[in-house]
Amino acid sequence: ALGVADVIVVTGGTSVGERDVTPDAILRLDGARQLFHGVRIRPGRTAGGYVVGGKPVLAVSGLPVAAYISLTALLTPVMRRAYGSRPEPRPTVFGKLTRRLPNEVGFRSYYRVVACRERGEVLILPLRLTGSGMLSTLIKSNAILEVPEDLEGYEEGSYVEVVLTGPIIDCSSLGQL
Repeated sequence: ALGVADVIVVTGGTSVGERDVTPDAILRLDGARQLFHGVRIRPGRTAGGYVVGGKPVLAVSGLPVAAYISLTALLTPVMRRAYGSRPEPRPTVFGKLTRRLPNEVGFRSYYRVVACRERGEVLILPLRLTGSGMLSTLIKSNAILEVPEDLEGYEEGSYVEVVLTGPIIDCSSLGQL
């Protein structure tokens, strides 16, 4: 990959503990150096950044939600900076949170949510709060709620801004989440 790509992304093999094999493999390459390993985002905290032969290498979790969040939060800004491009506008909407969302202070957390309309109001329904391997939550969600690292979360009834990943739907069409 180093011979043909401008940026390399490795998914899987980066974790906490014995299964943390990707960083060791990357660091065995000639001229490799670690920029960081472990970030304060959830999910995706096991991500690592490296430079090998002058090229950026990003190692992210193989779990689908953690990989998605890591790529969005880490790779996209790196690519924009490398190519001098401007951020694309992200469609957002404000809505009323239907249940409390906790957050561990010191971590920036990304929650999969559903944004739906009910009687003219946008409601934000959190999906499962944990489980970065739960691909179904990415499929069912149509928005991401980012909780900054300095907040303990949001209380039920709070109005929050979410980034849309799909169209807002009618709440009556949800059925069982």
